[in-house]
This record gives sequence, C-alpha cells and structure tokens, in this order.
Amino acid sequence: MKRFLVIFIFVLGYSQISWQIEEVDTTNYSNSNVYYWNDIALDTDDVPHTVFNIDCESIIFATRVDSVWQKEVVESGLFYYGFDLVYDKNNNAHLSYYRRDSSLNTTYICHGLRDTTGWQIEVVDSSYGYLGNYFWHFNSSIDIDAVGYPGIAYIAWNLEDSLHYIKYAHYNGVDWDTSIVSRDTSWHHRYPLDWSPSLKFDHSALPHIVFHRIRSNTNCDTLKIANYNDLVNAWIIEPIMACDMDGFPVSLALTSQDYPCIAHGYGWGLAYTWWDGVSWHTDGITSIGVLHIRIRLALDNLDRPHIAFLHWGYYSPRYCYKDTIWHLCGPIESDTTCYTFDVDVSLELDMNNQPHVCYGCYKLGTTTTTFKYAKGTFVGIDEDKKNRKPEIALSLFPNPGLRGITIEYFIDVLSRVELVVYDVSGKRVKILINKKVGIGKHKTHWDGKDEKGNSVPAGVYFVRLFTDKETRVEKAVLIR
Repeated sequence: MKRFLVIFIFVLGYSQISWQIEEVDTTNYSNSNVYYWNDIALDTDDVPHTVFNIDCESIIFATRVDSVWQKEVVESGLFYYGFDLVYDKNNNAHLSYYRRDSSLNTTYICHGLRDTTGWQIEVVDSSYGYLGNYFWHFNSSIDIDAVGYPGIAYIAWNLEDSLHYIKYAHYNGVDWDTSIVSRDTSWHHRYPLDWSPSLKFDHSALPHIVFHRIRSNTNCDTLKIANYNDLVNAWIIEPIMACDMDGFPVSLALTSQDYPCIAHGYGWGLAYTWWDGVSWHTDGITSIGVLHIRIRLALDNLDRPHIAFLHWGYYSPRYCYKDTIWHLCGPIESDTTCYTFDVDVSLELDMNNQPHVCYGCYKLGTTTTTFKYAKGTFVGIDEDKKNRKPEIALSLFPNPGLRGITIEYFIDVLSRVELVVYDVSGKRVKILINKKVGIGKHKTHWDGKDEKGNSVPAGVYFVRLFTDKETRVEKAVLIR
C-alpha cells in the first residue's frame, strides 16, 4: 500500500435536508444519558429497524410498521453496549454487542440472529475481566459476507499478558472461527490503545478492518487498516495516517470497486479519508471537538459519502455529504431544548439515497429522555425521472468464476428489477433478485447453486437483467 501526502483542506457548501422525526421510545429518568447505544438498519424492502438500550440494562429491537414502532426486548438483566445491526439478503437481522456479567467478572461478545422464529443469541467469544472505562467509546462491528455469513470485529482483553486485542470472528456455517487482528504494544490502565474497529467485507468475502491506535508513551495516534491476505493466511496491518488528538471513533465503507473510505476524527475536526486505487486522500470537513463524539459513514449508490455525527457542544446530531464539495446540512433535531450527550448516532441510506438516522436526546428542564428516528429528504433535488428511458449496465466478476460470480448492475431510475440465471438451453436456474430497486450501482452474488440449493455443473450460463423498460444479458462461465 502506497503512502500518501495529506492535503488537509476544509471545503464546504450548504444544502438543506427536510427531516421527518418520530419518537421511537420515551421514558422519564434523571440521567440525561439514558439512551446510550443504538444502531439502525434497513431490510431489503427499505423498512427501518433499530436496536437501542435504556441505561445499558437491556437491548430493545424496534421495527417501523405502518408508521408505528413495534418493540420487543432482545435481552435484559446484565450490562450491554457496542451495538451494530445489519440485515442479510434473506431479511434476517444480525446483531453484535458486548454483554458484561459483573458477577462472573466476564465480558462476552455476542451475536443475535432474528429470523421468522424470533431471536437466537449465542456467545461468540469472552474475556475475563473488564474491557476498561469509557465504555461509550467501545463498539463492535458486524457485516455479512458475499456468501451470507456474518463476521464481527471487536475488542477483547487477555488476562495473561494484560493487553487489549482487536479480534475478528467469522461464522463458517457451523461455528465461529476467531483470530487476533492487532495486539496493543503496551498497557494503559484505563482503556485499550486500539479503539473502535469497523468491519466491511469486499466482493470476494475478504474482511477489511479499520481502527485507531491512540497515543501512549510509545505510540502516536494512528489510523490503521487491517486486510486479510488469503494467500498468506494472515492479517496485514498498515498505517494510513497520523491522527493527532483523539481520532476515534472510525466508520468504514467500501466503494463498488472495493476501495476503502473512512470517516474519522482528526485533531478537533471531522475528516474523510479514501483510497482511489493509487494513494490515500483526506478531506477536513468541520470542527467537531474531541469529546463525546460519534461518527457514522454511508456511501450512496454513486459511492458518494454521507456522514451523521455527534458534534461536541451542540444539542443535536448533524449531517453532511459530498458530491463535488462537502455540504454541511446542519442539525437533524429542530427542537433546541433537546440535548444529546454521550449517546450514539446511527445512519443508513435507502435505495433512493435518502438518509435514516437514530439518536437519543434529553429534554432540557425535564426528566424526559427520548429515542428518536429521523428520515431525511433532500430539498430541491429533481427526482422526476419517470418518463425517461433508463440507462442500465451489467457486469460480472470474476468471470470465469470458481466458487461463484459477483454481479454488479447500474440503473438510473427507480425500477422493478429481475436478475435471473439461465443455462445454455434457456432453462431458468435461479432468480437472484425480484423487487423494486433504487437508483445507482448494486451488487449481488450467485453462489453457483440452483433454486433448491444444489450446486450446478461447470459450464456456460447467462445472467439476464430485466428492468421496466430495458434488458441486459451477460455470459457467465462457471468452473469447478
């Protein structure tokens, strides 16, 4: 990986988003930090789902059905934090989180799966002892690989050497494989040196983890990336940039070309760093302070970055995005009596690139705390493309494919999409997609199996993309 010259230029523009804000949950409590953790995820139909907790004493899952939030308890009775929620292609929810059992002096990293039968919880790994103070800066990170299996990046503590680790766990279809990604080189008495791992899988199902090494007596603040090298069967860690002053937390996304993009702190500012295939680049966006901040990144269908962040000293989470320049869209919450402090903020983009955000807040002068959901609509953007013929594109890689083939397609209007695999006789092998799809680039994976889950023989197949007005066909060669 090549080094880069940091050109740290603050660029900004101004744009507006109209936010529709709803209350998901409300309670009375004297502590303004009652809703510590949350995360939001959209299923394959763009229905929003969220997890959150009340004073870290439970995990609550909420689904928006007909403008009403239906809630259920995932787990309660211990101490929970570091939530991350994601949906797989079968519309099953996957949740990663820490569970702290003080009576056993043990911290567990857990995986929750919610299918049609409800929640199934399993312990993935455990650490004897306490991970450290400042638990609101800890997070786990979960993603689903191209095959459909979850992986989790998380922080663990080793009693034998008194070091904190960043670890990675991956479900192989039967159980969980775990590996150490990074070891702290020295011990700090209150918190680990490697913070805030953020995980994403590329098209080849290989994991990438970004994290931030905070300063100690021997280490300066450094933003690092860990890539798993399948050839040497090991994690390769490389520094991206020196991050003076509290670079955590970090949030990773991969472009349609599998290039990493990272939202993170830099000094007292919010920064965005990305790889273009040759070198790293960094934009400085705005000043955000160094305490009580949270950062979440999402890429839209054209690989443009959108960031929701909690700005130190401000009453509300804020939002920004970049097209040719950065647009600072201001606060999400319009009620200036609602105040956020030491709470999480989460972000997802739907198929039409509209943002969905969750956050907790405290009503000043009262004992009311509220967990909120906000959906944003960009103001002044012309979205009327119904009468224009869509431009579509279809590409396959690797082709020939050994274990399967990743399929990438582009449409420039909202359209019903069918993606179907046929054999050379014209017989349908498998329907990969049959739903309405938003504007932009999309990816899916054919695992070389038919509708019944049986592996098909090696040979020539055809992938056909249907939209409302056009069709594309590409030849796929499967080898065994």
